[in-house]
Amino acid sequence: MVKHREKDKIARASMVKTHNAFKYFKRTGNACFQMSRRNEDTKSSFLEVELRKLIEDGCPLDADLCALESNFLKKWPYTDDEIQTGEKLCEDLTTLIKKGRRRIAALKILMIVQ
Repeated sequence: MVKHREKDKIARASMVKTHNAFKYFKRTGNACFQMSRRNEDTKSSFLEVELRKLIEDGCPLDADLCALESNFLKKWPYTDDEIQTGEKLCEDLTTLIKKGRRRIAALKILMIVQ
């Protein structure tokens, strides 16, 4: 049985946290998108299109992150390149989630105001 190095555990924890944050963002983003589609004032708006694009752009990044995470579950130690790749994916997904949350907040405000 292979013992995981401490940095493998830290890397995996970051990957899991980012993956879960993206899953939550994807659910809330899709719900907001559906609400926006029913609202005549925000239907097909720039914010709605941007939100959909961010969700779609994040899915391949999340899939790559899950593939890296599965290596840990298979008891394979991470190489330094895999850890760097995981860090980059986490940073990219976190940036995408932040942009998406701003779009969600703006859409919710527009749906309430109008």
